[in-house]
Amino acid sequence: MDDLKSKIRHVPDFPKAGILFYDITTLMQDAAGFRAAIDGLSLPFRNQGIDLVVGIESRGFIFGAAVADRIGAGFSPVRKPGKLPSKRVTATYALEYGTDALEIHDDAVKKGQLTFAVFHLLGSSIASLNEIEETSLFTTDAKYFLVKNFINNTTFFEWDPATYNSYFKRIKGAEEITIPKLNEMAYEQVEVASVPFVSFVGNKGVKNEAANYSFVLRGYVRHWLGNVWGEYDRVKLIDLVAPKMESNVRQAAG
Repeated sequence: MDDLKSKIRHVPDFPKAGILFYDITTLMQDAAGFRAAIDGLSLPFRNQGIDLVVGIESRGFIFGAAVADRIGAGFSPVRKPGKLPSKRVTATYALEYGTDALEIHDDAVKKGQLTFAVFHLLGSSIASLNEIEETSLFTTDAKYFLVKNFINNTTFFEWDPATYNSYFKRIKGAEEITIPKLNEMAYEQVEVASVPFVSFVGNKGVKNEAANYSFVLRGYVRHWLGNVWGEYDRVKLIDLVAPKMESNVRQAAG
């Protein structure tokens, strides 16, 4: 949401001269803003059968754990060397002037689990894009999705197209998922109802009881969900996560 940008503090010349630092602590201190940020991050992954969220130190801890709670998944941290107490798996990567490493417990992810990794949150600066270089080394055996969530008319990525493409092409098989804008009144009513979008479309309450939501607003949400599922189909996300479950969800939504 564009409103979230106003909650992020801009600190000039940090950590060095010429850098404009985006301080997200002010966003996290705002209860409504932090909730909206987690809602936006977790929305594409709700009801997708994800077992575990993996978060990389340190922002991945904050947002990954909150997303895990929101989608009903477990959470496992990826840390700098020497921070985890039990048997670990280590991945080393090159820096401009040396090497660094990240570690995860070797029993953190079990075979057959569907795992969602929160690598980083992207800002509008080149420094944010540079983080992709660090994390791309760890996506060799994974699917990498860049989720652009426009549900509340958010604007994204003020970099020029050439710069943007040059970075994302470094990640083999990276896919973009665009969550389209939803009618504001419809979105607000779903929030007030505190039910999943599918339940709102199906006119069901929190306990699956019959509800009395607006027919028109339900139509907006149904159309929006169709577009979201179209995005999932385009990148074959459903085939990756839970094809049977997705079919059941679409039937429930009518």
